[in-house]
Amino acid sequence: MVLLPTLAFAGNGKPKSKVDKALCAYSGQVLDKENAETLTGAMIKIVELNKSVYADFDGNFSFQDIPEGDYTIEISFLSYETKTIENFQIGAGSRKKRFFL
Repeated sequence: MVLLPTLAFAGNGKPKSKVDKALCAYSGQVLDKENAETLTGAMIKIVELNKSVYADFDGNFSFQDIPEGDYTIEISFLSYETKTIENFQIGAGSRKKRFFL
C-alpha cells in the first residue's frame, strides 16, 4: 500500500493529458509564381516549433511528427521575398499544398 502512491507518480513527474494532440505529417511543394518552376532548396520553417526543412529537387518538402494545430509558416529562397503564412492549420486531414514565391 505504501508503494502505490509512489508508483502512481513515477516517471517524468508530468501528469498525462487525457487528450494528447495527434502527431501529423505534412508535405507540400514550393514553386516560382511567375513560371511555376520548382524552387530546389527553398527553406520551409514552422516558426512555433523552430523546425525547418528544405525543398528537394522537385520543390517537395515534408515534416514528420508535428502536433496538430495552427502555426506560422515561413518560406524563403535566395533572392525571393520571404513568404509568411499565419494560422496555417496542420492536422490529420491536412492536404498537400503548393506554395508560390
